[in-house]
Amino acid sequence: MIRKKKNATTWQVRVWCPAEGKNIYRSAPNERAARRLEAELKVEFSRNRTRRTTVRKWAEQWLALYPRPQETTRRFHEERISKFVEDFGDRVLTDITRIEARAWVIENPWRHNSVRALFNDAIDAGVARENPFARLNLPQSRGRRDLVVLTDDELGALEQSAVLALGDAYGRHFAACIRFAATTCVRPGELFALDWEVLDLDAGRAHIGWQERIDGRARPKNGLARDIVVPAPAVAALRDTPRWDGPWVFGSIRGQRLSKHSHFYAWDKVRNAAGRPGMDFYELRHYGATRLLEIGVSAEDVAIQMGHVDGGELVRTTYGHPSHARALDRVQNAWVADSVAGGEIPPLRAVS
Repeated sequence: MIRKKKNATTWQVRVWCPAEGKNIYRSAPNERAARRLEAELKVEFSRNRTRRTTVRKWAEQWLALYPRPQETTRRFHEERISKFVEDFGDRVLTDITRIEARAWVIENPWRHNSVRALFNDAIDAGVARENPFARLNLPQSRGRRDLVVLTDDELGALEQSAVLALGDAYGRHFAACIRFAATTCVRPGELFALDWEVLDLDAGRAHIGWQERIDGRARPKNGLARDIVVPAPAVAALRDTPRWDGPWVFGSIRGQRLSKHSHFYAWDKVRNAAGRPGMDFYELRHYGATRLLEIGVSAEDVAIQMGHVDGGELVRTTYGHPSHARALDRVQNAWVADSVAGGEIPPLRAVS
């Protein structure tokens, strides 16, 4: 801040100095010189500050100074940057090179976005001058568009791996959880919130009205409840599995309601036992959507089962990747069926 001193011809400059933790006052002969001095002091103090701020110190302040709108996002970032603080905690922010950043991200790709956000806010706060984690030009996953759809045999192998990895009792319970997710297309959070009172096995229906999140129970992703079909394979899996005490359909290995953490504990063991250490549980939803398309269900109807409200557009562009070979088989079988039914295209006639 600058102001002209009372009863004087000089101007006063006041700039906060982080190094000393107080305002520094200087004088200038005129307003123009005062503004120049203010700018120079800010640059000088900022440089001194960035030379001292460590990763650990900034990480402790970051989310308090730059709070996220949702509590779940804050917890997400806290968990993602913990490994970065563990590896670089005593390093000064400005000393981390792009070569180091690139090597670290290759080893920790799923933590990249949070660390990049941490540095972006550090620049805004004046404790860093550049972001070594920005524009690394690393290969980027296209998310769900890169998912490879499981085959029926691979789904069965996952269920068998659940028994091998988790033991007979809980393994069969978790295998039923896998089968249910793969055939109903429910989201993981909706799976966690599923109670027996909303499930009608005789009718093959379930009411999806809630999802479990880290910050508590909430409505489904788009805020709308829906009824879904519970197909015969899922019904059979539930009936063949011992029912757990309590109102919930699927529980943790300790007999509590399934949560994100307890579910991941079991799922991580299963996917490793199946030789798929990088497989996301969400891929089962992708399998279910594709399987429905394969057996002839329209994209619009699949969208209703999945809880989309876009008329099937997302199913067609993201989830629905039917097998190319199976598509050709269906086209060929359609021509064979038409021929058997008596349909015939007249032969070509010679042009006279």
